[in-house]
Amino acid sequence: MTEEICFNTNRQYSDEGQIVHAKRENGVVTFADVTRKIYGSINYDDYATDWSYASSSVFQALVMKHYDRNWFYPSIEAYQYLLQCQNKEEM
Repeated sequence: MTEEICFNTNRQYSDEGQIVHAKRENGVVTFADVTRKIYGSINYDDYATDWSYASSSVFQALVMKHYDRNWFYPSIEAYQYLLQCQNKEEM
């Protein structure tokens, strides 16, 4: 099962704030900050975080916790997700 969210942190990186997309699928969280063009992946097992029962708001908070602490790694999948999300934002 894939869950996908899009949210605005309202941090002032642009006139629109900071738009972040994230999805969780097969034990990996992938995120794309389309405003700052930063992307990454987070393994469920990393950093002892229980992602499995997180509501959308908790999922968002966990993504930002890992993002802000640089607890993620770059991946081809995350880069492709960034490009996909940028296309969504342009529509």
